[in-house]
Amino acid sequence: MITTERIEVVHGFGAYVAEALEGSHDALGGRRVVVWENDDQFIAGLPDAKVILGVRFPDCDWSAAKHLRLIQLAGSGVDGLAPTQPLPANIEVANSHGLSAPAMAEYALAQVLALAKRFPEAWENQAARKWRHTRPIRLADAQAVVVGAGPVGQLTAAHLRAIGMTVTGVRRSGRTSTSFDQTFGVEQLDEALAAADVIVIAVPLTKETRNLVTGDRLAKLKPGALLVNVSRGGVIDQSAVGEALRSGRLGGAALDVFEVEPLPTDDPLWDSPRSLLTPHMSWYSEDYRRSVLDMFVINIARIECGESPLNRVDVTRGY
Repeated sequence: MITTERIEVVHGFGAYVAEALEGSHDALGGRRVVVWENDDQFIAGLPDAKVILGVRFPDCDWSAAKHLRLIQLAGSGVDGLAPTQPLPANIEVANSHGLSAPAMAEYALAQVLALAKRFPEAWENQAARKWRHTRPIRLADAQAVVVGAGPVGQLTAAHLRAIGMTVTGVRRSGRTSTSFDQTFGVEQLDEALAAADVIVIAVPLTKETRNLVTGDRLAKLKPGALLVNVSRGGVIDQSAVGEALRSGRLGGAALDVFEVEPLPTDDPLWDSPRSLLTPHMSWYSEDYRRSVLDMFVINIARIECGESPLNRVDVTRGY
């Protein structure tokens, strides 16, 4: 084990991170905390930084980060870190993979139930004071497809199986998993989607998953299938989802993530029937910030001891 010098100053970037680091002096072992509030402060401070906690970063020349040892991402996605050139070899990148999985899996289950029981229509009828019957879907024995077999996908599958659904997992490797009734490789995605009553998207946004769910793929779904996306907006064709909702091809869609956030006020998705749109909130839980801080503390200690951080990610692969 290689022992390195103690890291006395930790840096953060962004309002969310500022909240996570507030009052963290004791948790960080007395280290000084410096939070950059804008891109100019970030770029100016980068040459002196040794560890950084953040979610999204400005596009900058990372070669200036001569002393930087660790970038700790406060979320699981790596798309907020998009260097125009490879990061210097001395920089390790870690994410918060799995910390939000329980909350996101609960969200996915709640939205599947809400769509199947026609809550969007019920809420519209209530607001209009109309006594109008809808036709809920029985989910027991229905077929769900979960695209993505990480912690979110696995926990979502467990929840769906608990209410009697049969769940197919789709993952890059196609490797079998006890979390699913069956597992397909991504090359079998069309086959999986064609049999699905419910689809939950829970993959990271990478070069391979961008536009994974296209209009052509949506056209292959069973009429009335339900779609839930908790991954990233860029994974699906949003305009095609809106068209499929308006045509009735999709029986309902719950979207928590969008290509552009906040979703522009003039986006047609706002008026799409049988839809539930939420402002990228599926990850949230009251203890999430504390969990991220705990991960950051652990990884600082590992870096100080010359070890690789937990949840180390390959930026070029996106996870």
